Amino acid sequence: MGKSGFSALELDDLVEFYADMVYKIAFVRMKNKSDAEDIFQEVFLKLVRNKEKIKNEVHLKVWLIRVTINC
Repeated sequence: MGKSGFSALELDDLVEFYADMVYKIAFVRMKNKSDAEDIFQEVFLKLVRNKEKIKNEVHLKVWLIRVTINC
């Protein structure tokens, strides 16, 4: 990560690493599998669109949590 964001390969690894966390937060808030899956997809689409803004791993985790809750 850095000024240019991250590569597609890194993005795949990040999705795999944070998938459970994002899905669980979405499911707890929505109490519905379908809505949780929609939120999951939206969060990672937003990550792709905003990858340049992510400063480091800690910032990424906090950002993902906040975006998931806001969605």
